[in-house]
Amino acid sequence: DDLALGLLILAHVVADFMLQGKGIAQLKDEGRTSGFFIHFLTVWLSMLVLLAPMLHLRLVLTLTGMALLHLIFDVVKCWITRRIRPSTEVMVFLADQVGHILLLLAYWLYWEPINKSIPTVRWSITSFLPLAGREWFNEAIAPIFNSDLLASAIIYVVVVYGGAIFVRKVLNISPLSPPRTDERSVNQILDTGRYIGMAERTILLTMTALNATNAAAFVLTAKSIARYQELNQKDFAEYYLAGTLISAGVALLGGVFLRYLWGVL
Repeated sequence: DDLALGLLILAHVVADFMLQGKGIAQLKDEGRTSGFFIHFLTVWLSMLVLLAPMLHLRLVLTLTGMALLHLIFDVVKCWITRRIRPSTEVMVFLADQVGHILLLLAYWLYWEPINKSIPTVRWSITSFLPLAGREWFNEAIAPIFNSDLLASAIIYVVVVYGGAIFVRKVLNISPLSPPRTDERSVNQILDTGRYIGMAERTILLTMTALNATNAAAFVLTAKSIARYQELNQKDFAEYYLAGTLISAGVALLGGVFLRYLWGVL
């Protein structure tokens, strides 16, 4: 059903954007087996954890196969990325994400009905709970997992965490670059900017979804004040402006989509 699809997509974005650190991504970019294996386990366990209340043996095997296909997608993407111009890396990143989502849609449309039509012995985490625990779970926890909540969670993860990857890849292909300063290295500047951008997108996404877009001016002003000294450098000011506009654009689009999802638009 829609809930299963939402959980699968949430597991994917959590594993790809939240739980895949810079170290794992670098290992994958270098073609290291360890990086791909760790990411495979992350994807597989994310699916198992989020779909735990509805697990059965056939679904576990299916999710294992989907995690392996996810791994194959990533191997192919890294192989292509090492052989193309940096300017096309953003398109490869977007195409890879579309491919992953299409894989999940294929499961939802074709594989799940087949699984449902075959009798199977089901087991679930809730089956290990005492009767009172199962009743509490069904009454208090299960209703929380609805399609709107899952879609909202997916948008937040994509905008806040996926947006950080997208902004970095776009800036990498631009003629702009963060200048090295006496106080901080380029990596320090990029890491600081990443976390500031994540906080910025979280606030802008929330404010846009709540139709409080006037607060965006406060966020951008506060960010500019924090970078006031560095903005005196022309190169840094251009790099900062480009990153801010891309980051804010991602957050605003996510907020508009949230409002549409909630039926406000």
